[in-house]
Amino acid sequence: MTLFQAVNAQTVSTYSIKAPVCVLEKDAKVYIEGFNYTGTETGDANFSKKMSNNITSNLTQGFNSKILSMIPWANNKLYTVVQSAGEATHIVYGDFTHTASAPVSNKKTGKAIITDGAFTGLYVHYLTFSESADVNFSGNLKVKKADNTDIYSQKFGKQTKANQTSQFVPAKKALDVNRSIASLGTQIANSGLYGIMGVQVFNQNYKLKKIKIETKDKAAKKQIKALQKNIKKTLKSNQYSAKETGKYLLEILSLEKSANTQYNIGICYIAIGNYTKAKEYLDASGIGNNIDDLINERKKLENLGVEIIENDF
Repeated sequence: MTLFQAVNAQTVSTYSIKAPVCVLEKDAKVYIEGFNYTGTETGDANFSKKMSNNITSNLTQGFNSKILSMIPWANNKLYTVVQSAGEATHIVYGDFTHTASAPVSNKKTGKAIITDGAFTGLYVHYLTFSESADVNFSGNLKVKKADNTDIYSQKFGKQTKANQTSQFVPAKKALDVNRSIASLGTQIANSGLYGIMGVQVFNQNYKLKKIKIETKDKAAKKQIKALQKNIKKTLKSNQYSAKETGKYLLEILSLEKSANTQYNIGICYIAIGNYTKAKEYLDASGIGNNIDDLINERKKLENLGVEIIENDF
């Protein structure tokens, strides 16, 4: 009977870097023109400013140190943001509109007899007043070249409904439709649409495969068990400890070769952005993975001039 030791599945956390949905030419100069209101009511005056500011920030601000400590080549400063259309090779612009209705109604919902006071014995009717607000906010984000040739368009939109009821008399405070409009505009401006032009970052978790110890070498088995305990302790303390975990896994591989160990090493290399090493170990494991998709995604950034730095454990 083969003896083995199974380690509970552990999770390695990192960041997934995605190239812009709308990829421009290398060294592109971008002007943020703004968003025009196309409705007939008073438009949300702050929406265009919010969207423009978010797009600008996304194209000019670097990633924080935590992301860079994991993925050293993470870079969203792909283009230069300029202050006028005349300087630009590409222009970001768009439009938006919103509609709202707030009907008020009241209806009889019942009756009762007054049992005391001057009006004892008379019937009174209960009235329920209701008010609803339906708000729709929609628009388009577009990108064009300096010669006005459109190269990208993305629709956006959100809807909200609110209502309130009260008995006997209308609610003391009417529904604030304008506030609902402004709230939807803020949600859209902060929803990630600005990421269309820049690099997007997502939290990413990878589950490591269970490693079975099958060697009959008692000394090797003892070492592997100790290394497994170190991995468990390390990831329990910090799931972003891919480098330290990878070192332990390389030691395990030197003591006993297995597909799951090779796979786990590859995952740890993905976590630190070393896709070259990751592919080497993942391919050797023979276990299905998404490394080719990650490499293709990163190639888009490399083509835009991003320097690819691959660290080791």
